[in-house]
Amino acid sequence: MIRYFLIFILLLLTLCSNFYSFKNLRAEYHFKRKMYYNEESISYKYVDSIFPSFPNVSSVGSPIDLIKATAALKEGNISLGIDHLNKSRIINPYTHVADVIMAKYYLSIGNLYEAKYYATEAFKNWPKNEQHFSIYNQVLTELKDTLAIMNAFISLPQNIKEQQNFQNIHFSSINKAKLKYLITDYPSAKFPSKRQLLGNWIRGYNFPNQFVKDTTLTYEFTEDQMITKDGSIYHYELKNDSIYISFYESRKLLNKYPIKFSDSLETLILGNVKILNGNLQDQFFKKIDEY
Repeated sequence: MIRYFLIFILLLLTLCSNFYSFKNLRAEYHFKRKMYYNEESISYKYVDSIFPSFPNVSSVGSPIDLIKATAALKEGNISLGIDHLNKSRIINPYTHVADVIMAKYYLSIGNLYEAKYYATEAFKNWPKNEQHFSIYNQVLTELKDTLAIMNAFISLPQNIKEQQNFQNIHFSSINKAKLKYLITDYPSAKFPSKRQLLGNWIRGYNFPNQFVKDTTLTYEFTEDQMITKDGSIYHYELKNDSIYISFYESRKLLNKYPIKFSDSLETLILGNVKILNGNLQDQFFKKIDEY
């Protein structure tokens, strides 16, 4: 009799476990579907309502608390998010995904000090994980710490260094971090005189104590001519804080750009230059030959 009772209890527990596992899988399916179609509509209230309290892991073994923490942090509920992250650490203390989530959150609100702490924890404890390596590099890029970016890549095992994804993250981070030093703000720049404009100019990029030349674009300005690198000649006129560029013979207007000159950095700035996909950018030039 006792044996049948125990079998009944075991079957009941199994049935309950399967039922809640099914509910959990169904909730995960609906969550991923909603993520795919409309991620922004996912609220903490929605996530908390669809997932049962048991089982507390997803189909791939990831704690459900990580999903709830992400939703809570997205809404700015830091204490609730941290509470779920701490619970996820108890369930799985080895992956350090909680540190990745915290690093992403602090990075999104511009708190680089906290972002670096959690990104370092994630990378230090599982450096071979691509996601951990990526968030660590993102934080270091914002901090413009090229040395730390180099050291992070050097510290990886050789077989990880040889993987294309890790190489792409590393070189992209190095380049972006260097660009963070690019000088793009010229508050003292003023509308130039024609005398300041006369001469040969080369496009480039101002960094602290360095100007990197871009030899693909040069201009020569005479009294009324703008001559391009390929020898094309245009007419130009300085007026109304802009340079008006026209076809030389017909004087038909071709382009108009805001123009400024920075005495302190000896840099000419052409504004709102159209580039690929119709985007606009400022371009910077240094004089390489006086008249």
